[in-house]
Amino acid sequence: MGYEPDVEKPSAIFARDFEWSLLDRFMGPYPGLHLSVMYGRRRQGKSFVLSHLSEAFQGLYHMALPDDDRLLALERFRTTLGEWAGWPASRIESTVYRDWEPALEECLAELRTRALATGRPQLLVLDEYPFLLAGAPMLSGVVQKLYDRSAFREHQDETAPAVRLILCGSTFSVMYDLLSGNRPLFGRSSYNIRMFPFDYRLTAKYWRVSDPEAAFHLYAFVGGTPGYRRGVAGRQPLSSPADVERWVMDEVVTPDGTLYDEPSYVLREDPRMVDRSLYQTVLQHIAQGHTTPTKIGARMERPATALEHPLRVLLESRIIAKEEDVLYQRKISYHLSDPLLRFHHLVVQPRVHDAELGNAEAVWTAARDTVQSKILGPAFVEVCRRWTRVYGLERLGLDGGGEVGETTISCPECRKSHQIDVIMLGPGEQARSKSPAVSVLGEAKYTAEPRGSADLHRLEHLRAVITAKRVPAEDAKLVIFARNGFTADLEAEARRRGDVVLVTLADLY
Repeated sequence: MGYEPDVEKPSAIFARDFEWSLLDRFMGPYPGLHLSVMYGRRRQGKSFVLSHLSEAFQGLYHMALPDDDRLLALERFRTTLGEWAGWPASRIESTVYRDWEPALEECLAELRTRALATGRPQLLVLDEYPFLLAGAPMLSGVVQKLYDRSAFREHQDETAPAVRLILCGSTFSVMYDLLSGNRPLFGRSSYNIRMFPFDYRLTAKYWRVSDPEAAFHLYAFVGGTPGYRRGVAGRQPLSSPADVERWVMDEVVTPDGTLYDEPSYVLREDPRMVDRSLYQTVLQHIAQGHTTPTKIGARMERPATALEHPLRVLLESRIIAKEEDVLYQRKISYHLSDPLLRFHHLVVQPRVHDAELGNAEAVWTAARDTVQSKILGPAFVEVCRRWTRVYGLERLGLDGGGEVGETTISCPECRKSHQIDVIMLGPGEQARSKSPAVSVLGEAKYTAEPRGSADLHRLEHLRAVITAKRVPAEDAKLVIFARNGFTADLEAEARRRGDVVLVTLADLY
């Protein structure tokens, strides 16, 4: 065909360069029908990106709606198809589909005709695909049948029209399950594209927040989900932590705020979460620091084994994530993946009566200590780990790095355990293997006072303890992360040595 797509990403799409490059490659001129899947949590920008892709290729973009039964969903699809194809109104009204197979067959025929006429790949996007499945559970089998029939007919046929089908959805478990080994579409997707939230640096750029402390507080409170920014429209720029605090009180803590009800929607995404009060309770305990099945079970007066199913569902839905020690095989702990959920369960939910009365100031005042210790502190550690792995290698004088996380070291000398906030293994090292080489040991505390020599002495001691346990760490960089800088003696020590790196909040950004 000779057509080279290489479609430039629209300027309206912020970041998402990698995702767009995969979609652009998928839209290449190779012949035949090909399928890809895009998925991710709500408000990540999936629909926004796919609608722009459809516009760039004059494709057919169809978004399903919740609670539509099979016939109503087919009627809406018929209208989308007819309007895109330019059918007269009489044909649209007279066309009736009773099943998805004839509807998709007619759509694919239209796409093939256009592909042959234009020499360009043609695109069909079925967005919110889980809504279609809810009304037609056999739909994936229909897609499989049409795909396999096309593959059989068009195999090695260089003249076959280029047609692309993208299935997209926000119900994480449903979309992930589409491609599992016992499902109809297993092995048929060219690209499985997951849309992640922005990291802390991209979040600051997307929200146009230039002050590092304000940017960090924003990320700690609501994270990197791009759809959460809609509540900032028409406001003054978020140029200080006080501005962020005010915005959070208006949009997250106040009942008519744009994000007040967001946490309740998260659990509705997964049809397996029928007993929502159970899942909300589990999330509440994890947010409060009860992060192992045993501790959660003790708080709920249930055996840990009774929590295996809800924890698995929450993990598969990416609402919680596992935290594992980088060096040693220990019990797995859990944390909330979305900072907004953590904020809701730690700040809003315990004082929901005040929040419902519109008394956001009282909610915020009562939660200040919690915000400092259970929100800002853990978020600072998370940001420091991200910097270490992604942004800080040149500053650290390293060519590469391995897994980054935490570890707990037992010290025979002081007869207690010490937690190390940031540890990075060397390139290619396997976490929790026998004696993996360590590249970085870091201390990350979000405190008002500058960090001093005591922090360095602690890291030196822990490096010696780790090395004594026959873990190669003698060359590990010692990194101290600080909110408000360092004491003069620590800065002088760092200038004298090549193994000590001091990183401020401004450096992180």
